[in-house]
Amino acid sequence: MINSDDINMKTIKVFSIVEILDNKIENIDLKIKEINNIYMKYEFNRNLDLNQSNSYLKFQADLLQNEKKYYTSIKNTFFKKFINDLYEISDFIILILLSMDDLDIGLENEKLNIRKKILKSKKQNVFDSGKVSELINITINNLGLTKEYINLFEKFINEKDEENKKKNIHSKNMKVNLMNKKNHLELEYNKYTAQLNELVNYFFDFCSCMEKQLDKQELLKFFIKK
Repeated sequence: MINSDDINMKTIKVFSIVEILDNKIENIDLKIKEINNIYMKYEFNRNLDLNQSNSYLKFQADLLQNEKKYYTSIKNTFFKKFINDLYEISDFIILILLSMDDLDIGLENEKLNIRKKILKSKKQNVFDSGKVSELINITINNLGLTKEYINLFEKFINEKDEENKKKNIHSKNMKVNLMNKKNHLELEYNKYTAQLNELVNYFFDFCSCMEKQLDKQELLKFFIKK
């Protein structure tokens, strides 16, 4: 079962960590720029012997560069993993919907109504919170449509079975075979529903831990705080 409110709430935590990391990277860049400006003034000041002072400035800038690489690596690695896995789930759901649309079950108006609601997304290289939220909502929407198709298929099976009984048509095992097909589709639906929930829950827990760790970055505070 998909709880869209819960998924969207937990995804906000992911966005908040990306924003925190972006802010830290921006602050580091500003501090490095400030240090470099001071360094250049001291370096070309021939009237004062500031070599030792400059060595500390260089040390500070070098350590800040390392911190920047650390934060950039964390952001790129975890956000890329989150988005790639989300795309993979979304793509498989589309494949299930397309395979169900090919089922020869009649009920064309009902199928058309579902088909018109299918949402697709193109893979992109640059992401912001808005685009990822859109992808989340597309995935949730298509999962819901998958469930609608399954219910429609079950309706067809029951109606066909009832019709055959009324007409005394001996189509033995037809219902069993069709229900097996329906159950297989339901297993796929449950699988990708569980995968989406697990993905969001995993990165919600990851970002909750990351938030606590980022709040305790004493080394960064030592090099940046005024």
